[in-house]
Amino acid sequence: TAQAATRPIIARTGLVLVFNLHHRRPEAVDLHTSRRRVLPEVLLVGAQWVRRTDIVMTTGWTSFSVHFHPAGLHRLFHMSVRPFTNTIVDAVEVLGPSLERLYRQVKAAATPSAMHRLVEGYLLTLVADAAPLHPVARAAFKMLDRHGAVSIADASRASGLGQRHFERRFVEQLGMPPKVYTRVARLDFV
Repeated sequence: TAQAATRPIIARTGLVLVFNLHHRRPEAVDLHTSRRRVLPEVLLVGAQWVRRTDIVMTTGWTSFSVHFHPAGLHRLFHMSVRPFTNTIVDAVEVLGPSLERLYRQVKAAATPSAMHRLVEGYLLTLVADAAPLHPVARAAFKMLDRHGAVSIADASRASGLGQRHFERRFVEQLGMPPKVYTRVARLDFV
């Protein structure tokens, strides 16, 4: 029998799209209820700042992951990322059935390079309709570059938005308030 390892989902600022390549699907354990659920084949792991879930994987579990730049998923799919924060969701349900076809192609690909070309090709089809880089995304890049050492008031002023509007747009595009984002960016750096 295969051995299982439990891994916490660590704090991170970005969203991750994960294609399960293993023959067995991992499970998620809700830390509040101790309930387990089998995860879908294609996962969307939101930005994390509260540990709510651990993942149980069998030995040999493999995946292909796409780590989005700040606001990248928001720009490509034109949706708020807030509902995905601190959770794992079925990416096909959220992002559309075209991901199911892509998943089958990725899983059948012979090499990681072939997987990369398939996923890159899919994402490039979305770029033509991508939203422009918003000032809150620029602020998020700056926060990451400076390892969280950025004043929220200064970031808001530099964006040209009032602080409340800046914070609302930040949560919509990045999934967490800017103050929490800077904290997680510092933790990532450490």
